[in-house]
Amino acid sequence: DFYDYIVVDEFHHAAAPTYQELLAYYQPQILLGLTATPALHTTNIFGAPVFTYSYREAVIDGNLIDHEPPYQIKTKLNTEGIKWKKGERPKVYDPETNTIEELAELEDELKFDVESFNRAVITSPFNRTVIQELVKYIDPQSEEKTLIFAASDEHADTIVNLLFEEYEAIGVDVPQDAIKKITGKAYNPQELVRLYKNEKFPNIAVTVDLLTTGVNVPAITNLVFMRCTNLRIWYRRPKEKIFTKISKW
Repeated sequence: DFYDYIVVDEFHHAAAPTYQELLAYYQPQILLGLTATPALHTTNIFGAPVFTYSYREAVIDGNLIDHEPPYQIKTKLNTEGIKWKKGERPKVYDPETNTIEELAELEDELKFDVESFNRAVITSPFNRTVIQELVKYIDPQSEEKTLIFAASDEHADTIVNLLFEEYEAIGVDVPQDAIKKITGKAYNPQELVRLYKNEKFPNIAVTVDLLTTGVNVPAITNLVFMRCTNLRIWYRRPKEKIFTKISKW
């Protein structure tokens, strides 16, 4: 029940109550926390880092490979948002009945920006437009792997379906197992992660949060963000969709 020295990896999780109870119980004389994602709440609780090693330093030292400038896919919808005027009757999707219902007339203007796309509002033309641009750059049979971040599990399904449709539209033959959704709701996600890491297919994976941290797939050279996040420790670019190509791993 006694330790002088405790080392905690992924220290940004140490703000959780369970971690706090453990650290308060053992009360080590020396506590060393390590994290690659130094979120603000971590420094608020544990103070400023005693040693930092930035992404740019790691690139200069040859320990990380820098990424190429990102492609930013802009559309009218993600630039202007979606707006209903006063008196209009928006249509909403009811997932319980799998039907689309019309709302009452709006008493005030209603507007959604890009952060609400595919969460609070269905934007099929927007998704298709972005996918039509992506298929110009990503080869579904390449040795390079692609990871796409979706806004929700349903959005991930939409992206997978649209990828198959748009590749077919431009005459590209895509093996059925080349594009997969890898989320917590997918069938046997652990096996899908294993295949994604070790086999050629799938080489295009669509996820939500499952593959954000703790997954090492060196063949990934393309990162696609079809969602917005307010977390600085993720890669945030408001009101834009980002396609980042890593030059090599």
